[in-house]
Amino acid sequence: MPGQIWAKSPDEWQELIVRLLVIKFGIGNFVEIPDKTKGDCGLEGFTRCGKAFQCYVAEEPVEAAELTKRQKRKISTDIRKLNKYKTDLVGILGKTVLERWILVVPRWEDKVLLSHAEEELEKIRKLNIPFISASISATICTEADFAIERQHLIKAGEGSLRIETDPVKELEVTDWADGNDALVGQLYRKALIIRAGKTASARRLRDEYIKHFLDGQNALAKLRNDFPEIYESVDRIKKDKEHFLATESLTTAALPPEHLRDTLASLESDIGKKLGGLDSFTVKQLVQEAIADWLLRCPLDFPDVPSYGTT
Repeated sequence: MPGQIWAKSPDEWQELIVRLLVIKFGIGNFVEIPDKTKGDCGLEGFTRCGKAFQCYVAEEPVEAAELTKRQKRKISTDIRKLNKYKTDLVGILGKTVLERWILVVPRWEDKVLLSHAEEELEKIRKLNIPFISASISATICTEADFAIERQHLIKAGEGSLRIETDPVKELEVTDWADGNDALVGQLYRKALIIRAGKTASARRLRDEYIKHFLDGQNALAKLRNDFPEIYESVDRIKKDKEHFLATESLTTAALPPEHLRDTLASLESDIGKKLGGLDSFTVKQLVQEAIADWLLRCPLDFPDVPSYGTT
């Protein structure tokens, strides 16, 4: 499916998209139409090059067929407003002629939306409205179409980007562990130290960190694919922290659980300060992936603490 589920409010979706449009087209080139008085005339805003934008979020969860039904209704309602509010729009648009009508949604499931929008636009074309081009066409887009602009927001500490990935299944944890005996042994040795030799809780901690590692790897892969600049920033922050981590592990006077918590808090703070536009859950995903990675390898260790048996 194009896009992904939006977990926040419709107002937050509209606010996000308007900010992205301002970044994409520039102040003065994108014109927002406020909707607090008499509505927005069927448009969230427009560009001076003739692109008209409208936002819509369906209440989730919703099945694909119902989502398409609601989106078709939204398309019909708002395209017809171009005629209903043409007097107001003539004054708002000035000399701008609309060449594209674009609906921005978190996700859409059926190509019938495009043909439906074209059918509604064809009715509008026949009315010879002065600000409607004879060749106006429809487009459906999602947040993914604003990936570069989204990265600007995140770096500016805005946007609250949340990376959605499928939950890691227990079978994935087991399969990964079976194929990485040496790393899992290293992790279990450290889990025993953290849990003061309590084997049952050490095994649970080991499995939780494998899950965090796989979950974080999925989030990183999505970042690398969809937001490469943000991925590079996260990777740099992690590498910078790792550069000094072995020395910190050798010199700290903190007990193992305290050293673990301090390392986690420090990395979370670094990512939060430099990438304040990331959602707090996503930050925790990335931090726990790094901690798990460092426990699986050698950077994060507890060398001065006696090891417990690993049987």
